[in-house]
Formats: sequence, C-alpha cells, structure tokens
Amino acid sequence: MFFVSCQSSVKEVKKTESKFTYGKPNIILIVVDDLRWDEFSAAGHPFLKTPNIDKLAKEGALFENAYQAVPLCSPNRACILTGQYPSRHGIVDNVARDKASHQLKLFAPVLQQAGYETAHIGKWHMGNDPTPRP
Repeated sequence: MFFVSCQSSVKEVKKTESKFTYGKPNIILIVVDDLRWDEFSAAGHPFLKTPNIDKLAKEGALFENAYQAVPLCSPNRACILTGQYPSRHGIVDNVARDKASHQLKLFAPVLQQAGYETAHIGKWHMGNDPTPRP
C-alpha cells in the first residue's frame, strides 16, 4: 500500500457569506496493490462488502476511468510519484532500479515549495539499496 498525505502549512481562513474557505486543499493519495477495478462494492461488486473504501469513494474522488502505463509495481509507482511514463522516468521493471530511483523528480518537493507538508507512508519498492529515499 502507498499513502501520501499533504497539508498546507499556510493557515489561511477567509469568511465569505457565512461559508469558510480554508487555504489550500488537503491531498491524500492511497494506492493499493493487487486490487482490481471492480473488487469493492462502490465499484459494483455483487457480494464484497467494503464500507471503508466505499466511504472514501463517496466523500473523496473515485477514478472510474483510469489506466496505468505498465502493470508492474516499481514502474507504476514511479509513474504516480513523477507524473511521467516509464519511457521518460526510466523505471521499466521490478529489478534494476536502485540508481535511477534516487534521481527521480517527484511531486512531493513541488508541493512542499507551494507550502504543503508532505509524508510518504508505506511501500516504496523502488531501489534495492538501504539508503534513505527522497
């Protein structure tokens, strides 16, 4: 599982017609391994009961028409973290990825420059060496 949470460090509150607008929106991205597009009840599965996933789908964003560039863990994660295709970021398999994974330009530093606090919790799966990840 892959989880990213971002929160704006700018505490800005504006009052407009009895509604409050709070600065930048919070962003939480959850990527789950080995979950087919139809394996939860919000996607129409006939008997699987997934109330927590369903609640996230109802209260957040559910991508109903999304595709991945490659069906492998490391290249797909690299696509999510960089916004690039495998042919661009260079992670094309689940084996030789240690040097390249440390050189990727990820979206988290861009969010940090915009005032967000970011965190990555969960599976990174890019790089075979023990050094810290970006």
